[in-house]
Amino acid sequence: MALANGLGMPLVANLETFCYAKGISMFSNQSPTDMIVTETAQACWELCAVYEECKNWTFRSDDSGNKCLLITNDAAPVISEDSAAISGTHMCNLDSDCMMESVEFKGSDQDGGNVKFRKFTAEAAGCQWMCDMIEDCMLFDWNAETMECRLKNSGARAYVSETNTAGSHIC
Repeated sequence: MALANGLGMPLVANLETFCYAKGISMFSNQSPTDMIVTETAQACWELCAVYEECKNWTFRSDDSGNKCLLITNDAAPVISEDSAAISGTHMCNLDSDCMMESVEFKGSDQDGGNVKFRKFTAEAAGCQWMCDMIEDCMLFDWNAETMECRLKNSGARAYVSETNTAGSHIC
């Protein structure tokens, strides 16, 4: 299903190369009443894995308790930096907890996406390091074909991309 806006496919449950990312919240237009109390992020993922309609999930642990949001709609989730959160997709591979392979964050580019501020790194880890070094960078995505590193603020949306790797500066 292609989106009418031409942005591509939203991040959905068919991403087998990513399990979870620390420091990232995924939000949709669902109600906060959809939050479920779980003890751990793994329990949140397990609920998503058995609930057929679940596409993505976010687990948050703070002073108000541990909460799990199961995202069931097909819209691309809005990605935000959140040091108290762990987020992931329906499918899971426990190899990575810092970066999401086959994911591109669109929107919220620093410097408004101005080409004169483009950055390039040899690998995604370099892009993440760069994001961590820049004060207001919260998210990044890196394109393996062009080696372009795009630094983001909160509010980007996640889409499936064969050539991109994305994540948070928190790892």
